[in-house]
Amino acid sequence: MIHMSVIFANIIVITVMAQNQFYRYLWLVRHLLHQPGLTLNEINELWKDSEFSRGVELSRSTFNRDKLAIGDIFGLDIECKDNHYILAYDEEIKKNTLGQWLLDSFSAQEVLIDSKSLHNRIMIDPVPSGALYLKEIIEAMKHNYALTLLHQRYSSNKPKSSFVYPYALRLSKQRWYLLAKCVEKGMVLIYSLDRIRDLKIHKDKIFTMPEDFDVEAFFYDFIGVDTEKCKGFDTLQTIDIKVRKDQVKYLIDLPLHHSQQEIEKTEAYSIFRYQLFPTYEFIKDVCAMREAAVVLKPQSFRTMIIRIINLMNINYQK
Repeated sequence: MIHMSVIFANIIVITVMAQNQFYRYLWLVRHLLHQPGLTLNEINELWKDSEFSRGVELSRSTFNRDKLAIGDIFGLDIECKDNHYILAYDEEIKKNTLGQWLLDSFSAQEVLIDSKSLHNRIMIDPVPSGALYLKEIIEAMKHNYALTLLHQRYSSNKPKSSFVYPYALRLSKQRWYLLAKCVEKGMVLIYSLDRIRDLKIHKDKIFTMPEDFDVEAFFYDFIGVDTEKCKGFDTLQTIDIKVRKDQVKYLIDLPLHHSQQEIEKTEAYSIFRYQLFPTYEFIKDVCAMREAAVVLKPQSFRTMIIRIINLMNINYQK
C-alpha cells in the first residue's frame, strides 16, 4: 500500500490527465466503496447508467488498466475474489481523518460530476479555500524546505513577509491553514492559505522537523483553528451548557468539540460538558445557539457571555 502522504501528493499534482479518464477512476472508487463485491457485469450495468459512459461499455482491458491506475494514484487496490471485486485499502486510511476525507471527497466529487444534467438544481457556496499554493506547500513539507510567505491578515492593511518552517496543514470549515514556525518570532503560527499573496520555496534551506510535534495535539484543547485563549482563561476549563431539546440532536450529530459529553438528559433539555480553552470561535458557536443554550458554569465564562449579550443589546437599542 502507498503511504497516505503519497496518495495526497499524487492527487494534488494530477493536472494533465484527461478529465473523463480521471472521473472514471473516481466513479469506480465510489461504487466499490459503497457496493463491495460487484462482478464486472454488474459494474458495467451501473457504468452504462452513468453520464460518463455515453452508452459505451467498460471493456475488461480498460477496467484492468483502471485498476492499476487507481492503485498508483490513490493507493487503493482493487482485488478479485470469486469474480467479485472489492476495494482493499489499509487501516491507516480507515482510521486517518485525512484518508477518510479523501475517500469522502472522491465520492462527493464523482457524484456531482456524474450529475451534470442537474447543474441548475445543485448549489454550492463559493469558499476561499486557498488551494492555489497547496501543491507547493506540500512539496516543501515532504522535503522540509523553508518557505517565504507574503501573507496578509484580515487585521492588516498590507501583506507581511515571513520566513517559516512549514510543519503541518489543516482543513477546517472548508478552508486550508498552514502551521509553520515563524523564524523571526520563534513560535508556531497559523496562516490561512487564502490570505497568502505570494510564496517562495527555499530548496537550499532545509529545517529539522521536531520529533515531538503533533498537529492533533496542537489543536486538541481548542475549537477549529483558533488557539488564541480568551483573556482570563489561561488554564483548561470545564464548561457546562444547558441546551434546549430542539437543539440537542443537532449537537449530538455535530459536536462543538471532541470532549463533548451529554451529562444530563431530560424531556425539556440536555446539559453538555466540554473541556477546552475558551476562544473567540467557541464563543461564536455558543452564541449562535441564541436562546436555546445557556452557560451554567464556570461562573467566569458565564459572566463573559452575559457581558457580550448585554453589549449586543445596547448596540441594538441605539
